[in-house]
Amino acid sequence: MDLRTVSLMLAVGSFLFGLLLVIFKYHKKSPQEVPYWITAKMLQGGGSLMLYHRTATFDSFTLLANVILLLSCAYEAWAIRILSGQRVNRQLPILTSAGIILLCLIILTILKSTMIIMVM
Repeated sequence: MDLRTVSLMLAVGSFLFGLLLVIFKYHKKSPQEVPYWITAKMLQGGGSLMLYHRTATFDSFTLLANVILLLSCAYEAWAIRILSGQRVNRQLPILTSAGIILLCLIILTILKSTMIIMVM
């Protein structure tokens, strides 16, 4: 099995699980919802699908896919925290998302400057 096949399988599985969570959320008799879980699964599916299209190269599109996957991991961690009965502060998702995006931009800047130095 190659990397593209695994990425596609992860994307399809995440989207299907996210769809199942949406169905459970809007079930009429006993609606159940875990905050952040649907968002986490949709982000995982989107990031995996983006990586499926660009497996062999590293560019800004691939970096965006990796940022989305990192954000989905954070959302999944918050969902697990809620499932375990602990609170998630309202400001935590905003600050963590901003931190992940900022850190990835810093890493991209460092990589670009190192590439320029290596080319010279």
